[in-house]
Amino acid sequence: MFSLRKIAQNADLMGEMIHQKNVKIPNGIDSSVEQEFRSAIFNCITCDSVGTCQEHLKEDSEEQDVPEFCPNSSLFNRWREFT
Repeated sequence: MFSLRKIAQNADLMGEMIHQKNVKIPNGIDSSVEQEFRSAIFNCITCDSVGTCQEHLKEDSEEQDVPEFCPNSSLFNRWREFT
């Protein structure tokens, strides 16, 4: 069971990862991008790597790819190419 606090905390981390890594959601969201984004939200709010993510965001810069511990790393790194 998920608490609203955990969902909010993980959603905040997702936003920070997107911002710090300069991830750009593709323009003209179509149904496939919309579904990928919904999956990314679900992946993030159910992620158990909160502590690792927090530490990474404190120490890392936008120069590096989204790390492999992130369940959205392949998607976010692909979306970084839109910058």
